[in-house]
Amino acid sequence: MKNLTGMPDEMSFEIRRRIQNYKKRYPELTSADIAKQVGLSPATFHRIENLHRDRPNIEHVIKILQKLAPNDELVSFMERNYPDFFRIIKDELCSEYEDMKKLGVDTLRMMSDPKDGKIFRYIQSKDCRVSKTEIEENFGQTGIDSLESLQAQGYVKYEQSCYFVAGRRAVSN
Repeated sequence: MKNLTGMPDEMSFEIRRRIQNYKKRYPELTSADIAKQVGLSPATFHRIENLHRDRPNIEHVIKILQKLAPNDELVSFMERNYPDFFRIIKDELCSEYEDMKKLGVDTLRMMSDPKDGKIFRYIQSKDCRVSKTEIEENFGQTGIDSLESLQAQGYVKYEQSCYFVAGRRAVSN
């Protein structure tokens, strides 16, 4: 995100620094090669690398950092730069995790699939009153597939005819 002066923020510079360090370690790789490795289009990667975009979205950050940073650095980066998101995940799932590093890695793995992440955030934003029909109406079969994936992984639960983020309780109408 650009700050009030119109300059990219510290997080954007940190991503750029990590990309530059990776390129120094692997000088034979072009930006397009790295973009392919992390699963981004070369154009998107170029904009992030050259600070031509506001703060990259969380899915792009995860894809880049999963390749360029060790898991413990990735978790601390997410906690530092996306504190609200990380707090939600920590608060909702921490009772099932004794090891915060494992929580962070599992969270990032789940969030690296943009479809699953979108459904997870949608359920979280709806105060846990989401029906399967609502997911289907808003996201189609892809949404249902993601919902079932999230449920199978234990990220969402089903109770009282609605889906909710694991660790919360279904909210009655």
